[in-house]
Amino acid sequence: MTMQSSLRRSITLHNITSSVGGTIAGSAGGTVNLRLADSLSGETFLTTTRTGNGTYSFDWYDNTREVIVTAYETDSLKGASKQAVAGTNDFDIDLAGGGGPSYTEYYF
Repeated sequence: MTMQSSLRRSITLHNITSSVGGTIAGSAGGTVNLRLADSLSGETFLTTTRTGNGTYSFDWYDNTREVIVTAYETDSLKGASKQAVAGTNDFDIDLAGGGGPSYTEYYF
């Protein structure tokens, strides 16, 4: 009975998601590779792509752990978002290097 109860609780908690998203700016219109990662360990949680500038979003279940999003289009067009918990949004990234953390610092 304990095993069933634990499994049910786990499934329920993983059905509650928060959003991690923002806007990509400074793209040359190519494919932008996005990576959601733990801000301390660098562990990759999710990846996705988008074309050019615009919005992106990840559905993430943990809103207690700080995450960061890194973006890569070319060697000269890459960037990193702020470090924050899911649900705060505004994980905006400027690929041309305007403000925010450095890509090299956070891309593990």
